[in-house]
Amino acid sequence: MKKLVINNDNIIYKEVFIRCCPFDALEIKDEKVFANAKCRLCGACVKKSRNNECVLVDTDD
Repeated sequence: MKKLVINNDNIIYKEVFIRCCPFDALEIKDEKVFANAKCRLCGACVKKSRNNECVLVDTDD
């Protein structure tokens, strides 16, 4: 199973970064970006990531 890990410390412009998701699954809450239930783990945000803002990792679940 895959999991999206968001490295908030690497995101410079949060408002710009959340627009990279075609499913509107990235949100800002308490000044941090997180993926909501709309996330399909498609990897679009990872592909557009230039500063290691997010990665998809495999989990043992």
